[in-house]
Amino acid sequence: MAAHDARLKQDLAEAAAQRYRRTVEAGHGDKDMAAAYLASFE
Repeated sequence: MAAHDARLKQDLAEAAAQRYRRTVEAGHGDKDMAAAYLASFE
């Protein structure tokens, strides 16, 4: 991966991926990406 080779941190991308996984797990995977807001609550 080019970012890895350039030694760039991708912590924002990793955090977003985790949030989207929680969104799907919470049953909101059929909604648009604004539903990621719903993963803010437990």
